[in-house]
Amino acid sequence: MSANTVQSTNFYNVKDVFAEKYYQLPMVFFTNEKYKKMRLDAKVAYALLKDRFSYSVKNNWIDEDGNIYFIFTNKELSKLLQCNEKTLIKIKKELVQKNLLVQKRIGLNKPNHLYLLRPEVSSQDVYLINNRDKNPEKEASALQPQGTVKNAVPEKEASALQPQGTVKNAVPEKEASALQPQGTVKNTANLDYIILDTNKIHTNTSLDFSSKNYSQQEQQKQNSDLVHSAASFMTKTDEDGSYILNHDATAFLGAWCKTPGQMHQVVGIILNAKKAVEQDMQKQRPNDNETDILNISKGDSELKNLIGLTLKRYFNAIKVREENGNPIRDYEGYLYRTMQNMFWLYVNKHSATLN
Repeated sequence: MSANTVQSTNFYNVKDVFAEKYYQLPMVFFTNEKYKKMRLDAKVAYALLKDRFSYSVKNNWIDEDGNIYFIFTNKELSKLLQCNEKTLIKIKKELVQKNLLVQKRIGLNKPNHLYLLRPEVSSQDVYLINNRDKNPEKEASALQPQGTVKNAVPEKEASALQPQGTVKNAVPEKEASALQPQGTVKNTANLDYIILDTNKIHTNTSLDFSSKNYSQQEQQKQNSDLVHSAASFMTKTDEDGSYILNHDATAFLGAWCKTPGQMHQVVGIILNAKKAVEQDMQKQRPNDNETDILNISKGDSELKNLIGLTLKRYFNAIKVREENGNPIRDYEGYLYRTMQNMFWLYVNKHSATLN
């Protein structure tokens, strides 16, 4: 039977398809305190720009890292957002302040490259959005935080945001949930959705502390805080669990390394040099107890102090050679050889005393 002979008004018409196209507005803009008070036109601007991603891909507006950007003059962007240029500047400023937009300067008389950034999502946002999706009649919407939801759920139903509320209707009396430590639960329609949805924050929602979620300024502060507090927790341990650097050496290293990764790499090179010396000793003296000389825990403070002193000499050599016009080219290799020589000197010294 052809479509022409079917008597129905349920066919999709091409006009219907276009009528059902929508811009996507992140729900987190209405649940997260960081975005709740944003200008509505800034939120709409974000949705409009997000929709232009396919246009950017088509025009190959993708940088060397694979990140999508937009090229718009203020005049073009004002036309797209249906606002004047003064309003546009305010919109862009707010998006930048909320870490949702980055403007990269390209050059004189050239429009900036605009990058949209993903909004932050907290566990609270996950709870609110998840509950709203699964229990539209039982949960107050994030857009109506003070509204009273009726119809199927009694008034004063306690949620994770109302830990002292009293729930009535169908669970044994006095059954206090973890979310209602002081409340009395009576007769309910199943509280599973409260307990399960809250647990999902811990089981199905993975934390994401990756650098992409932070601005360059925030990342610099994080690295600075970690590096300068490293002396309190160190960076990496030897095989027996002992810290290879003492407090003084770790604090000193913090003045040279810009990231925790660099500190970790330096300590890793020291440990590799130590392990190489131990392996050579094992080959040379397979039955000799002296091969345990480099055990950090047995060497106590002497070996740790020597490692710290050698580390300072290494960085001093870097400065001296730069000033003399003969800079070190291979920092990793130079550190490895420096530490390897130091460990052999320590071994020879203590082998002599044992003999």
